[in-house]
Amino acid sequence: MFAQEFFRFFYILGFVNALFFSILIFTKKEKSQADKILGSWFIALAIQLLWPFFYLSDIDKYINMIGWEATLITLHPIFLYLYIKVLTGTSLSKKQIISNFWPVLIAIVAMSPFLFISQQQRKLLIAGEYIPLSLVPGFTLVVVVIVIFTILGFKILKKHKNQTLHVFSYSDNVDLLWLRRLIITSSALLALSVPIGLILYFLHLSLAFTDYIYYTTLVGFIFFMGYWGYQQGTIFNLHQPVSDEPEKLKIINDSEFQYRKDANDLKILMTKEKPFLDPTLTIHQLANQINLPSHQLSKVIHKGFQKNFFEFINEYRINYFKKLANAPKYKNFTILGIAFESGFNSKSAFNRIFKEQTGQTPGEFKKQKIS
Repeated sequence: MFAQEFFRFFYILGFVNALFFSILIFTKKEKSQADKILGSWFIALAIQLLWPFFYLSDIDKYINMIGWEATLITLHPIFLYLYIKVLTGTSLSKKQIISNFWPVLIAIVAMSPFLFISQQQRKLLIAGEYIPLSLVPGFTLVVVVIVIFTILGFKILKKHKNQTLHVFSYSDNVDLLWLRRLIITSSALLALSVPIGLILYFLHLSLAFTDYIYYTTLVGFIFFMGYWGYQQGTIFNLHQPVSDEPEKLKIINDSEFQYRKDANDLKILMTKEKPFLDPTLTIHQLANQINLPSHQLSKVIHKGFQKNFFEFINEYRINYFKKLANAPKYKNFTILGIAFESGFNSKSAFNRIFKEQTGQTPGEFKKQKIS
């Protein structure tokens, strides 16, 4: 009884959080399409969390609700996929958004035979003594929808991450690492409910414990998704507006000689002007400085230096950091202070990039320098 009341409190807490985040999002002055999808998703999550809050205190209600809530689960991976899609720059019409929800209707149809089984059969299912065959098609479809739309979302995130490496010299708030980690964690916890449910069934224990796992995961997901999603809103555009390109561009020449010349001009610019010291430098800004179109500059960096923009700029930052670390003027500076002087804007990003490029941590480098 205590456990039921505890989880009921936990569910209503999740409901309040979801409703609160949806209100925050819909009352923003400037709402992106990603905001609107996220706000709608939170409303759907809030509604789903009301179900266990009401039926958990009444076993008869609980028995009758089994199966219906499973069809609602298919909403979440679809909302997640749409959110990722628009957050990374794709604009969707209302018709396109609605058309992605057809799996929910199919799930309801597939689950319908199970939805009308007798109450006695439902009690046996809860007790872990009986799994009706009518549950298999609907349950299988729900799992398939979750897997497919989660994979599609990950593919978009992976493509987006690769694109950002050619545009941004920094990763904070643009590579959506927080979203990838959140999806992995919540998916792993959700996946646990399946083997745990089977174990409970074979031990003839109540399958209600799988509900506790699922809804607890859902509440945690709401909190973190709401916090980061509200802050995120939208990301910077990966594509430069035409009006921001240099007014007078060099004549594009794809010859080997031209690439070597452009690469040499870029080296001179990096050495003299040190544009890498700008922590928010993008390829569009650097293209303006060297008077080349962004796509041409990207080719020059790739062909002339065998790197993407992110690697190219941060290699200069790392080398500049080493130079400053050896200078008497910066003897009393902390490692992080020198990193900021070198164009980095994040401790975690600096540590990760330094390790990737040098094979050692900044602390190990400093100790080696002192010794």
